Amino acid sequence: MANVTLLTSLDLSHNKFSGTIPENFGNNFVLKHLNLSFNHLGGRVPDKGLFKNSSAVGLIGNPSLCVANGTKSCAYHSYQIPTKVIILAILSLALILVLFLAVLCHCRVQKTKVKSRDQELQFTQMCTLERFDRKELEDATNGFGESNILGTSSLSTVYKGRLTDGRMIAVKNLNFRDFSTESDKSFYKEMSTLAKLRHRNLVKVVGYAWESRKLKALVLEYMENGNLDKIIHDSGIDRSRWNLLERVNLLVSVSRGLVYLHSGYDFPIVHCDLKPSNILLDEKWDAHVSDFGTARILGVHQKDGGNVSSASAFQGTIGYLAPEFAYMRKVTTKVDEFSFGVIIMEFFTGKRPT
Repeated sequence: MANVTLLTSLDLSHNKFSGTIPENFGNNFVLKHLNLSFNHLGGRVPDKGLFKNSSAVGLIGNPSLCVANGTKSCAYHSYQIPTKVIILAILSLALILVLFLAVLCHCRVQKTKVKSRDQELQFTQMCTLERFDRKELEDATNGFGESNILGTSSLSTVYKGRLTDGRMIAVKNLNFRDFSTESDKSFYKEMSTLAKLRHRNLVKVVGYAWESRKLKALVLEYMENGNLDKIIHDSGIDRSRWNLLERVNLLVSVSRGLVYLHSGYDFPIVHCDLKPSNILLDEKWDAHVSDFGTARILGVHQKDGGNVSSASAFQGTIGYLAPEFAYMRKVTTKVDEFSFGVIIMEFFTGKRPT
């Protein structure tokens, strides 16, 4: 319309025009009257042609328009976004926010469901240990038969077994009835920790078996020459090979395993029940520390700040317990150092601490 050269009068008032006023209207010297009142115009009003005559141009009802003069600049005025666009943008952002919150809530609900319903599957994916089912272990241990028992305690029974591929294993069947429901959380966490522990003087954890409230078992590598308790106290054992040097070498091997547990991993792992029956001997008579995971599976370990979580099922063994652990349940690496000192005395004297 600004380019219609014979146009002398133009009334565009009371419409819904938006944007800025075209500069070309100021170039049309034939145009004498221009009414742009009551629209949605904004920005700077042109300052040439008929716009120099304020009576020739109607601009009221456009609050976003800016008329520049000698004392006022329009530099600070910017193009006004149409109201419809603003409303549409607000609605779009609100919709995006609602969708985001809906997705977030859905994910949290699904996460909770997965955690409560598929906790076992989640743990299986996290843990790198081999998983065995009940039948595999029953077949390997002759149905957890008495003839296969290697040792027993208040918390577990250890069975000798042979897998279908010929591997010899020791199956530590935990007495799950003595384990609280909370210990399940420790079991999930600590099994993943045990999978990462690797040292020549620790008994290797081969795998595990778990059925909620039915079965909890650790599958360990088999040690051909039994445990140190039998070496010290079994009258039928030939002790001729256990001279001073051999005894020192065995104790040094045990200490190396403890050093790894205490300082070789991401955080100190305290055994809490170190004793001769938990020191196993392989076919070459090398010592391996065993049973170092039970205390942590039961939640008996030092937490941040020095507080101790202690399960009532875990009592330790009288004679090897450090006083601060026996009476105050205070857990530090010194608990194992005390037990190790008792084992040294027992190995050299042949007398039980009790």
